Amino acid sequence: MPRPISVNEFRELFERCTPPRGWPKKLAVANSGGPDSTCLLFLIRRLLQEVAGNKCPESVVSLTVDHRLQKISSAMAEHCRMTAATLGVEHIMMHIPWSEPPFPPLPTRSFEKIARDARYHVLFQAMTHSGSEAIAFGHHADDQVETALLRSAMGTTEFGAAGMRPCRRWGMGFGDGEGALGWAGGEGMRRWVVRPLLTVPKASNHSRILATCNENALEYVTDPTNFQPEVTIRNAIRQSLAQQSPQESSGKLASPSSNRSLATQDSVANEDLRLSAAFSLRQGLEHMYTAVELLSNKRELIDSIVTQKLQYCRRESPPSTVLLAVPPLHTVEDPSVQRALVLRVLRYVSFYPWGSLRAEAHRRSASLSRIVDSLWCLSPQRRSFVGGGGVLWTPVTLTKGGYIKMEQKSVPQKVQDASLAWIASRQPPLAKSLTYLDAGARKGPLHVDLTHLIHTRTGDAEKIELLWDCRFLLQINLNRLTAIKQQLQSSTSSQDYRLIVEPETRWYLPRVMLYWNDRSLVLARPKRLYSADTHALKPCSEHRLTIREDNAITIEEARVLDAL
Repeated sequence: MPRPISVNEFRELFERCTPPRGWPKKLAVANSGGPDSTCLLFLIRRLLQEVAGNKCPESVVSLTVDHRLQKISSAMAEHCRMTAATLGVEHIMMHIPWSEPPFPPLPTRSFEKIARDARYHVLFQAMTHSGSEAIAFGHHADDQVETALLRSAMGTTEFGAAGMRPCRRWGMGFGDGEGALGWAGGEGMRRWVVRPLLTVPKASNHSRILATCNENALEYVTDPTNFQPEVTIRNAIRQSLAQQSPQESSGKLASPSSNRSLATQDSVANEDLRLSAAFSLRQGLEHMYTAVELLSNKRELIDSIVTQKLQYCRRESPPSTVLLAVPPLHTVEDPSVQRALVLRVLRYVSFYPWGSLRAEAHRRSASLSRIVDSLWCLSPQRRSFVGGGGVLWTPVTLTKGGYIKMEQKSVPQKVQDASLAWIASRQPPLAKSLTYLDAGARKGPLHVDLTHLIHTRTGDAEKIELLWDCRFLLQINLNRLTAIKQQLQSSTSSQDYRLIVEPETRWYLPRVMLYWNDRSLVLARPKRLYSADTHALKPCSEHRLTIREDNAITIEEARVLDAL
């Protein structure tokens, strides 16, 4: 008989999911009322009671979404509330307001993706409002196998077949922008998703999750649609997995990866990269547990190598760009590491939401291969190109002072030349997205009018945050902005002010401008500016006013180059 999960075992699993900056004070748990989330909520609550300290959150909150797609959904949501009350855990229940923007009408069929998107949107809102910076999901080893099989059927790479990560950043979301379903914006870059039970099998008769629920008298509910194969493809896979007969070893917790010396492993070519192709229900559930775990370990290894290689290859460059010196870049010879490095750069530089497939060129093999072939070509015909993800790759040379010099001609050069480099930057906006004004100036999607903020009355919202081009965060202090407006009014007769965010330099960096009459004032530029690029910043018309309120608006980079 399977044993319940002990405190020490769960502590080890929980620590493996720790966000890079440590646990927040409050941890949210997505509670659907099923055995997985019920078990997870109990284990976290027990851990916090028995292992207090800086290495754990101080409290936990249960979050439940009543999606109203089934007649019993309200009863399931009520059960979640009662479970949380029994455990002495704070509980928040939310409803999906179907047909209220940004939510679509209540779906009647093919609702899996729509329901998932809506649920995640509501969970993110609840997590933010509850004051939690991380949310835990009860996904387990069987869910990992289902995910790997689904992705393999769609032709994923071995990284996709590695399944879900135990800890990842929420990201900017999967929506198209502010107000869209699934949008998280800059706030999503500060939120985390953790999955402590990813290595715990749940196969029938060998489930330590169910054993934990039974041992501790935890009541749970089962969604009747989970095993209806006609509802979703995932359900069909789930039903097939349920018919498997895993070996007794499946009831054991998979141990976390050993602390291998990742720093010294420059090649992972000896790893079995074809495990994803071997995913088959005929192989048995035990085989698939092992396959997914090996691929997950391989992904962690490659992530570590890519981080080290980027530190070795990267040079100082303007904000939201990545400058890679060619000679050290060409020491990266493993194809898997090359692709992972390119994906990391694309996600950092792209103007598509961080964490979305669009920011990674949809992970298309053809796009990634083209970029890799161009960057690692031994005799490159060096010319600028766009390989996907909204990222422009440009060949440059580095001067002795470390300055970037744009190449004027497309000629072959030897890669041993220490001055050769590639810079990845934002792709220029398409010409069709630009509109021409009367004066001949062009205005496009990167020009954002914030004039209404000048007239906004300060109150509860003394500070607001705006995401510009999915690359920069603008922190706006409304009190200081009002003070600047008052100073201008006292020294000029004009009442017609315009507050505009617009791009400058070839890197499309943001600057916040205040325009009135024929004058202008630069209110903000990114905090970190490339020293050799400051000469390209366009001067603005002079004015005699001395602004006494600084830092009314600050601009910081919104993206990270991390693996998570």
